Amino acid sequence: MVPPAAILIIDDEPSVCAGCRLVLSDQGHTVDMAHDGRSGLESLAKNHYELVLLDMKLPDIDGIKVLEVIHRETPKVSVVVMTGYSSVSDAVKAMKLGAFDYLSKPSRPGGWRRKTCPCANSFTPSSISATSSGKTRGCCASSRRSARLHPPRP
Repeated sequence: MVPPAAILIIDDEPSVCAGCRLVLSDQGHTVDMAHDGRSGLESLAKNHYELVLLDMKLPDIDGIKVLEVIHRETPKVSVVVMTGYSSVSDAVKAMKLGAFDYLSKPSRPGGWRRKTCPCANSFTPSSISATSSGKTRGCCASSRRSARLHPPRP
C-alpha cells in the first residue's frame, strides 16, 4: 500500500476541486482545497504538502505569480500546473519556474468523467523522488507532457 500524501488543490472551479478531491481521497491522500491564489498561499504557509495542483487562471492572482511564490517559499513542494487555456509558451514558462508538470484540463464534453482529476491516475507519494538539484519531483511522467500539450484532435 502506498503511504498517503498531503495534497493542495488551488483552483477556482468547484467541479475540478471536488472531482480531484474525490479521486485522490479515495486513494488515501489528504486533500485540501483553495479557490483562489491568496487562500492557497495561506494554506501552504500553515500546512505541509507534498503536491500542489495549481490552476493558472485564478480570480485574484495569476497562477504564474502563485507558482513563483510557491517555488521561492516552499521549493520542495511538487507543483503540477493545470489549465484549460494551455499554450506551449505558458508550459515552458511554468516549467522554468519550477513546475513539475503542466496539464491541460479536458475541454471536450465528458472529459472529467473519463479523467476526473488530470493527475490522479499517475500520482503516488513514491513517485516523488529527489532530483540531483535537491528539489523534489512528483506526479505525472514527464514523457507524457507532449501528449497533454498537444492532444489528438477529434
